[in-house]
Amino acid sequence: MSYSSWFQTHGEKHKAIMDKLTHLSDDEVIAYFRFENMVEKEPDFCPLYKDHKKCHDMKELNCYLCACPNFRFDDEGFKKVEEKPSTPPAT
Repeated sequence: MSYSSWFQTHGEKHKAIMDKLTHLSDDEVIAYFRFENMVEKEPDFCPLYKDHKKCHDMKELNCYLCACPNFRFDDEGFKKVEEKPSTPPAT
């Protein structure tokens, strides 16, 4: 599975969840997308949920803005993209 196809499929999952939550306020939607709630109520949203593993080491991770550019999916799973050190401009 390429990242592009995963991203498309993931966006469709996000939309399906949002379609279920139309009765909620913005704050309630944000609360719904908290990692702990998503693991319980939307276990198929992210392949990391099955291992209860977070993509970011954060106490209050929110999955609403998932598909972070710091991670890429391939057939072996998620991999953190290593940041390249910025190089100073040539003088």
